Amino acid sequence: MVHFAPKLVKETEWSRKFQVGPSRFEYESKFLNDGFHLEADDLITRWPNLTSAERHDFALAFQCKSGLSTNDERILTFLMQNGDEIVWMTIASMLCRHSDRESVIHFLLERIEKSSKSRTNYYQAIEILGDSRFLHVLEPQFESLQESMSVVKDTHDDYKTELEFIQLCRILWILTNDHRYEGAIRMFSNHRMEFVRQRVNQLLER
Repeated sequence: MVHFAPKLVKETEWSRKFQVGPSRFEYESKFLNDGFHLEADDLITRWPNLTSAERHDFALAFQCKSGLSTNDERILTFLMQNGDEIVWMTIASMLCRHSDRESVIHFLLERIEKSSKSRTNYYQAIEILGDSRFLHVLEPQFESLQESMSVVKDTHDDYKTELEFIQLCRILWILTNDHRYEGAIRMFSNHRMEFVRQRVNQLLER
């Protein structure tokens, strides 16, 4: 086996990207690996002057933190109020560690109802929270996505909706214990794409 020495290909204020193989890359957050710290007030001051790419880079690195301080919670609260869709999707699971659970639930309910992009990350966060108050917005989305599956299968060019659908089925299965949702996941066990089949196997584990 040919040894491939990791090569730094990109570094920003908050992250690094290494090439670790001919077509393999690894991401490193300075918040996790370097113990990087940023005061909430500093971020709030700088935020209007950051580009969209810089904001996303910050959110991606920040969500890797292993623990949350009071300062970190202030940053998350600020991001909930001032982020964009990409930032919100990035920090969705991290929000589950915020001490203000009610604010997080309200935020996720709003994103589930209004998001114009994939809701997969929000569904993953809801599973962590395990709160049945989400059911009234999740069940109609199940019906809507289920109807769209035939269109997705006919085009053979959009697996993201399928991944979103099976993630939604997973959280509905967990919250209701209704095996109808388990069955909906199993329908994708023979999907044409291997990584979708792998995801199905992961979601069927309880």
